[in-house]
Amino acid sequence: MRRLLVLAIAAGLALTGCLSSDDAPTPAAEAEPEVIIDAARPAPAFNDIPNAQLGVIAKPDLNATLAEPPQLVAGEWWRIELHDKLTDTTTQFVRVVARVESDLYVFGMPHEGWWKEAVIFHTPAFGDVNKDLSHRAHDVPFQQLKFPLEDGATWETAWENPNPITATVSVESPTTARVTFTGTNCGPLGLIGLCPNPSQGVVAEILYDASMHEVVEANFPSHTWRVLEHGYGFEGWVTVPRSEHLVFLHGRLAAPALAFPGMMPATHTDVVTIEGGYNRVSFILANGNAIGTPVGGAYSTKATAPDGTVYELSSIPGGPLQIAFLEHANPDGDWTLEHMAAGPGLSFVEGIAYHQYDIRLPDGAVRSDHAHDVVR
Repeated sequence: MRRLLVLAIAAGLALTGCLSSDDAPTPAAEAEPEVIIDAARPAPAFNDIPNAQLGVIAKPDLNATLAEPPQLVAGEWWRIELHDKLTDTTTQFVRVVARVESDLYVFGMPHEGWWKEAVIFHTPAFGDVNKDLSHRAHDVPFQQLKFPLEDGATWETAWENPNPITATVSVESPTTARVTFTGTNCGPLGLIGLCPNPSQGVVAEILYDASMHEVVEANFPSHTWRVLEHGYGFEGWVTVPRSEHLVFLHGRLAAPALAFPGMMPATHTDVVTIEGGYNRVSFILANGNAIGTPVGGAYSTKATAPDGTVYELSSIPGGPLQIAFLEHANPDGDWTLEHMAAGPGLSFVEGIAYHQYDIRLPDGAVRSDHAHDVVR
């Protein structure tokens, strides 16, 4: 995403939400009986998953090939380390197959290890993922793999917006293939017809390892990630985000050619209505000076939820780009988004609404109300 914008959010915008489905938010959870959660159910906490609770660590699948997609099973899991280029932080979390449906895998995180940022990065994908491991980012299909994976194979796909990019395969071993995506990196601004980085180049790169049934390394504009462990037999509650829908893509860039709705003045207010029965929204606030800009400025971003809760981020004149990751329960209703960008930087809000619920493994029981309170 982005020269000026990446420069502005070297990734700020690349971070947005992960639309896994354009269907109405009618959660599968409602079709199944609720289960009673006893008082001993662990409270949600960030990344509190000891190795002993995950299950069995798998050895490489020696029968795996690049000819066809892996056959995943409920309870299969991967421990992942993600480096956020925007905030220069590194975090580990666990990704679990919570359910296998006829044409989909449903991915989530252990209830005791929910990390909202993983949803916002939109890869690795959570919620609904196709059997060939393709998914959506910003409601745009992302075909990250196309089987059989053969050396030199190419196909066209997209990342974050409909602007086409080309995938090219380089087979590195009988079970590993590197896929490089090249094209014009517009980032999420491509959704509103803007492309701050029009030059051609590498947009993203992934390494798929059939013996571990997944992409094991990835490099995207806003983050990198890699698989540390792969295993089976996870038992316990898995929190899943489904029916994901991009609801916020609003802000103000001081650069006139890239200003969001309207060019002047430096302040702007949007009223956004979320509707559809969602019980959670994950979003970011971002504001501050464009990276590498020698001139200072003053910036603020404020989001007021329908229940009156206020989320706000402000930058002192000349201060660096700041980003806050946030969640809000029961987001349906009118949100007021206020932006102020008085300088060569930006004020920005981006987020996705979804229905969050829990699936218990190995029996598949469903808790269809809110999975848990907002964590952090």
